[in-house]
Amino acid sequence: MIILLLGIRYSLNLGKLREHFHVFPDNPVDREINSHARAIVLEIIGSIVFTDTSRDGVPAMYLQFMQNLGQPTEYNWGASPLALLYRQLSMCAEKERLEIPGPLLLLQLWSWSRLPLSNPKVIFEKPKKG
Repeated sequence: MIILLLGIRYSLNLGKLREHFHVFPDNPVDREINSHARAIVLEIIGSIVFTDTSRDGVPAMYLQFMQNLGQPTEYNWGASPLALLYRQLSMCAEKERLEIPGPLLLLQLWSWSRLPLSNPKVIFEKPKKG
């Protein structure tokens, strides 16, 4: 696995992670299944839940939470992205900010569920069978 040094923190390159784990092996052993599961979780964490402005990295600190995938952790994985989103939205209100990092997909899904004007419109409906 490729680890890059970005500033003072380590980061995993999601492009290299995707490249290495894009094909699931035939007849995998438990170790390979666990490695692919960790790669999928890191992909979700780095590209959807805890995004940052690097766009292709996930902090290596998240590896510590995946030591034993069969045992659930006591971390609140729901409130953490929400807190990050609130923090990033308050920081992006500054005049100098040019980008908004954070889980913006959560904001988009929330707005679709709460604000009817932001809902995606159905352009083409499938014809009903029968």
